[in-house]
Amino acid sequence: MTPERKYRLILALLSGVGFTAGVTLLLNVPSPVVLILALFLAPGSVLASILFRVHTLGFGPPIPVLTLNALVYSSAAYLVLERWIRPNLHTVKLALVFLAMPVVGLACLACIPSMSPLWPTGMSQLDERERTLRKGLPIGSDLNSARGFLRGQGIDSYEYEAKSEETVLERGKLKIVAEPGDHLLSAQVHTEAEEFPCGYRIEIVLVFDRQEKLKKSNVARFPLCP
Repeated sequence: MTPERKYRLILALLSGVGFTAGVTLLLNVPSPVVLILALFLAPGSVLASILFRVHTLGFGPPIPVLTLNALVYSSAAYLVLERWIRPNLHTVKLALVFLAMPVVGLACLACIPSMSPLWPTGMSQLDERERTLRKGLPIGSDLNSARGFLRGQGIDSYEYEAKSEETVLERGKLKIVAEPGDHLLSAQVHTEAEEFPCGYRIEIVLVFDRQEKLKKSNVARFPLCP
């Protein structure tokens, strides 16, 4: 490889890393443009899901996603530098001097969970919250104890009695049907959990029979995506 190509390759790598890191950090800016910027990270997210067989509502594991996006955009930058712009060696070296430190700084910031929205937040707390709610609302528990448990958790609920057979919840393969005389209790629990670009809430649906015993329930997270 000639010196010119070697330096162009280094410049392309810096360009790809800098672009990926810059886009990632700009996702922190509260603006409708964020969703458009997020599209630039889609190539790495798709590749990560294929290579690592990860299926998630978010963009996937941050480090692989950032790395793959950096490789994609570095390849594109190298193609542009080789085919169309073709800067001379002096210009490339000068660009490397000015870009090296800023790009390294941006890359480090993009890899810090508190600085990058790509890192999931609050997911362990969400898991724990779900477990607590399910444990406190076992099948067979009575209506009054369920009310007391939800009040103790600081959760407001909505109740009514079914007058006819009705589908209370249908989501994917899950279907909960209430019969006439059943007592229904539902609640929405907002959480701080996020997997960019989605947040989560916990959905509670409880169906009690005529003796006010819990016979059907669903306590599960529900994504809130743009």
